[in-house]
Amino acid sequence: SSAYQSSSMLLSKGCRHIIYIDSHKGMKQSSQILKGYHLAHEERDIPWNEEHLIHAEGTSIEEGMRIARSAVTSGKKVDGFITPNDILARGVIIALQQLQVKVPQDCKVISLGGGVISSQISFPRISAVDYNPFQMGTEAAVMLLEIISKKRMRPTHSVFPAILIERETS
Repeated sequence: SSAYQSSSMLLSKGCRHIIYIDSHKGMKQSSQILKGYHLAHEERDIPWNEEHLIHAEGTSIEEGMRIARSAVTSGKKVDGFITPNDILARGVIIALQQLQVKVPQDCKVISLGGGVISSQISFPRISAVDYNPFQMGTEAAVMLLEIISKKRMRPTHSVFPAILIERETS
């Protein structure tokens, strides 16, 4: 999973105090994401710290900044952030820059929602997971057309590979 890949990368680069920003509590994908984080830690015999999981109250640059400032100024060591999307990741990076924390030397950042912000707008460009949205859209359109033309009667599930793209923040 994307969470496993991201966590594994940061752990392999020596990060041991990673803040995992999650979406609102109770969202279906949250449990899968948490399993990926836990597995990456377990495979490396690195203890999971529940205090490192923070649920975002919303999706905004300001929320990413708030979470990063709170984590970094708490007095606890922080050497990485994994966010559910590019918007929160951008906020984290802005706060780290304002606090004069060097990215990626002192703190690394990965977004699980690789989009145009991570790849083209943000500086530094954010390491992110690419879900190949073009392939997803193409397959969804084909499925829809098959349902409309009654060539497909049962629901189908597709699995798309998550590819971690390393950029300047890790």
